[in-house]
Amino acid sequence: PVAHKELLAGMHWVVELECTRFDGHDPLKIVCVHAGLSADKDAAAQLEALRLRDWRMPVLHERGQVARIEAFSGRTTVLRNHPALVEGNVVLVSGHHGTCIIDRSDQSEA
Repeated sequence: PVAHKELLAGMHWVVELECTRFDGHDPLKIVCVHAGLSADKDAAAQLEALRLRDWRMPVLHERGQVARIEAFSGRTTVLRNHPALVEGNVVLVSGHHGTCIIDRSDQSEA
């Protein structure tokens, strides 16, 4: 339907929110991407391409396939939080996988 096409055409490809942590410590950034970000590619480049909504940028292509945008349809390569985001105190939220994975790779063992 036309209304569905208009809704999808107007959506952001990435949503970024600045938050205050519940414990009052360092500020936290939340990044929402449908499937996630590829851990094998530069996080900043992926986020910039998503902000620009530019599907032609190779950093978004899954295995070099222009028709497959990894942030929308990726599976195993986008499951975990990107290492660069962990370092930057950023939480990556995805709704694509139908499962709950809490990646605490940034937490040191007590």
